[in-house]
Amino acid sequence: MNCNQDEYLDPSERYEWEVEIPDDLTKLTDGEISELLVGVLASGEELKVGHAFSENEVGTLRDWTDIGEDQVPTEELHRCLDLFVLRVAWKRMRLVDKQTSKRIADLNREIIKPLQRALKAIDQRDFQLEFVQDEMSFRPEHREELGSVLNKFLKAAKIHQAQLRESSKPGKSFDNELKYYHVHLTDVMLEFLGVKKSPSRISDDNKSWYFTVVGLLAGPVFGRDRERDGFTNLAREFVDNWNSNVKRALETGQL
Repeated sequence: MNCNQDEYLDPSERYEWEVEIPDDLTKLTDGEISELLVGVLASGEELKVGHAFSENEVGTLRDWTDIGEDQVPTEELHRCLDLFVLRVAWKRMRLVDKQTSKRIADLNREIIKPLQRALKAIDQRDFQLEFVQDEMSFRPEHREELGSVLNKFLKAAKIHQAQLRESSKPGKSFDNELKYYHVHLTDVMLEFLGVKKSPSRISDDNKSWYFTVVGLLAGPVFGRDRERDGFTNLAREFVDNWNSNVKRALETGQL
């Protein structure tokens, strides 16, 4: 087991985990990772013996996932967990710190509407004539290139706005996408670590092992006192999607 990517030459042979974790993280030394962790942990959280998780938490993870010491040595497991936390924390740092409804309105006012006005303007004949004045050195093909770029930008902005509207539905928090990514990355890492269990809603003891692990891994980034906030429903949604994908793959002969 190696959390780094160096041994893989063909990207098609990589686990999804190795695609999700960028090279600049996997090439860090353990000391460099510890330094980065200090700056990304949730308020009130601190390193546990130089890592994101304590020995007891790693033991709990092993208990719920059946990851043996012979399968993944403790130091290697710590490194994978630290990289996991850094990746989720990097996503968190990219969150826009404002309500989704305001983000949608600002995007419409500051980006989409101006782009639409610009595209309309460069299609008007008077403006087209301005472009070909000698002192402008602006050829007709330049206007077409500009229109193409603006249209691509506008299309991307509208797609992003639609995604924001989807995430702003009642009952969803502004960091809903981040939390769902955390749930997704949990599954990706567990696959890489060789966990054979399938994500499930419930276990034999009436407690979902997967929900428990998702909550455990959320501690360093989201706060151990809030590790359950919003994750149960997202984990349930992920498990349902996972089961649907497996069923579809079986029906179509892909598995």
